Amino acid sequence: MTEVAQIEAPVPPEDISDEVRALIGTMSAWWTAPEPIDRSYLRRFADATFNDEPVHRDERAARAAGYPDVVGPPTAIVRYPHGGLEIRPPNQVFKDMVQVLVYGGRTHVHGGTRLRIFRPLQVGDVVSQRTRLREVAMKQGRKGRMGMIVRETVYVNQFREVLAHTQQIEFELP
Repeated sequence: MTEVAQIEAPVPPEDISDEVRALIGTMSAWWTAPEPIDRSYLRRFADATFNDEPVHRDERAARAAGYPDVVGPPTAIVRYPHGGLEIRPPNQVFKDMVQVLVYGGRTHVHGGTRLRIFRPLQVGDVVSQRTRLREVAMKQGRKGRMGMIVRETVYVNQFREVLAHTQQIEFELP
């Protein structure tokens, strides 16, 4: 019988390291989407989220509602900059944004997002985003210790008008 190699999970520390603690408040570089928002993206996102409001598909309906063109559903802002063909594992995306992991846990679980929309996405918007590491802590869960990471992201358009703010919580598990 062949033995199966066991992979040991990292042991969560009692508290975060001073090195990680020093990164609280760190800001990522600005990241800009490679292309402007187009009608196709807004329509496909509305379809995918079962949102059949006319302002997401019909230019006349959008103008009647006071918009210059069709607009995206509220959560379209959060998905657009992370979409496209370049899909990376969640822990790599996080490392790229703020260059920190709590202790190197193998599993990352999304704990929730608070989203505040200031203006919906519009055709022609070029979206940029910047993320700040707000909080890092060790928490006790039902199945043991885990790292908690809180990030805040601001989304702006090409005129630096704020489109949205998010606060995202992620848990790092062994």
